[in-house]
Amino acid sequence: MFFKLFRSILDKYLIRNVSDKQLVYSFLLGAFISFIPENNFVDFFLVFAILVFKFNFLAAFIGWILFFGLQLLLIPVMHAIGTLFLIQIPFLTFFVKILYHIPFLAYLNLNYTVVLGAYVVYVFLFLLLVPFLFRNIDHIRLIITGQKSLTFFGFNEFLKKTSKHDS
Repeated sequence: MFFKLFRSILDKYLIRNVSDKQLVYSFLLGAFISFIPENNFVDFFLVFAILVFKFNFLAAFIGWILFFGLQLLLIPVMHAIGTLFLIQIPFLTFFVKILYHIPFLAYLNLNYTVVLGAYVVYVFLFLLLVPFLFRNIDHIRLIITGQKSLTFFGFNEFLKKTSKHDS
C-alpha cells in the first residue's frame, strides 16, 4: 500500500509531463548548484529557477548529490586550475580581473582559485555530459522513477508481489 502511494505521488508530481530537455537540464542545474563552492547568490537564483520554471526537482536533487561528492574529490584539481588561471598565465589573470569588475559578475567569486577552477571543470563536464545524458535519457528516466536501480536489489519482484495482494 505504501509503495503504491509513493509511486503514484512520484509519478504524478515529479516524473510525468517532463520533457527530455527539462530532465537533463534539471540534473545539470542541480549539479551546478553543488559543484561550484561559495556561490550562494547564484545558487539562490538557480533554486528559484528550478522551482518556478517547471524543472524537475528530483533530477536536480540527484544531480546535486552526485556532483557534491565529485566536487569533494576534485578540489585539488580545481585549485590547481584556478591557480593556473589566476596567477601563472598573465593574459588570463588580466581577463579574470576585468571580469571581476563588471557589475554582477563579481558575485561569481572568480577571484578564488577553487571557485574559478570549479567553473572551468564544470564547463568541461557540462560539454561531456550533455550528449551523454541525451543519448541515455531513457535509462535516466528509469533510474529517477526507481525502476532500474531497484531491480538490482530485487525490489521490482517485491513490488509486483505486494501489488497483486493490494489489488
